[in-house]
Amino acid sequence: MAKNQKNNHSRSRSKRTRVKKYKILITGSEGFIGSAITRELIKKNFEIYGIGRKRRNVKKYKYFKIDLTKKKILENFFNKNNFDSVIHTAWITNPLTMRNSELNKNWLQVSKNILNCHLKNKGKNFYCIGTSDEYYRQKNKKNKCIENKSKIINLNSYAKNKILFYKYLKKSKINHVWFRVFWLFGNKENRKRFFPQVISRLSKNKNTEIKNPEIGLDYTSVDDAAKMIVKVISKKNSNGIYNICSGDYKNLGKIAQFIAKILNKKKYLKFRESKIKTKIYGCIKKLKKDKFYNKSNFHLKLRKFVLNYSKITS
Repeated sequence: MAKNQKNNHSRSRSKRTRVKKYKILITGSEGFIGSAITRELIKKNFEIYGIGRKRRNVKKYKYFKIDLTKKKILENFFNKNNFDSVIHTAWITNPLTMRNSELNKNWLQVSKNILNCHLKNKGKNFYCIGTSDEYYRQKNKKNKCIENKSKIINLNSYAKNKILFYKYLKKSKINHVWFRVFWLFGNKENRKRFFPQVISRLSKNKNTEIKNPEIGLDYTSVDDAAKMIVKVISKKNSNGIYNICSGDYKNLGKIAQFIAKILNKKKYLKFRESKIKTKIYGCIKKLKKDKFYNKSNFHLKLRKFVLNYSKITS
């Protein structure tokens, strides 16, 4: 009798102390940066939901095929699921057209709809992927981009609509973090982007010409970017703007030379005289101060990506 009472007491105490998991929704959860963030979140104690436009067989978290452009479908989905936080990564991503596409206006409205649905259902936090394109840069100069200090400009349609959404988000008064993501490379990267194009052409023994080899950009592996983003998300009440970057730039010509060396394809690599010598990199002082920065070996990560991607394309 006493033993049964003890077991019942133990079970009731277990129920009382069970902690409810934090419920997070990721838009574009199987995309380039979205999938990397999702992989990091799975390692944490979160209840993860993901949405995307394609039907997928996902087992490690709850995934839903949803057309984000359909407002009513979006509203019904949010009404059925009360999320603590939303991580918004979905947007148009074709590197050849995204910067000047009229579709950026559509994605501005989609983003507003997602935020409004989250607010209506009493969501607590909203995390969004911004872009380094929001920063003003001087041509043929070194440009260090600093959160809350560097000049912001409508450089193109992509940047303009991201900036407009940031202003809308800020006015909403919800606790939010805006991640200004610089250049990324890694798993699920669009094949039309710089790294995949160079790797693919060299792997197939095609002459590969780099038009402006002295342009310098701040590149980070998508996995390292995701680690930094999840560190920010995991800290309670994080808010404001964070650059997601390495804090340094790499010349495109040097990157191409490194890829060619790994593949032993140097003879197929050609360079034009660089007409543009602009360098763009992000300040990491705030990331380091708040202990969110993830130091990484760029060349080691790039080598791994080159070898993996070359197997797929060759």
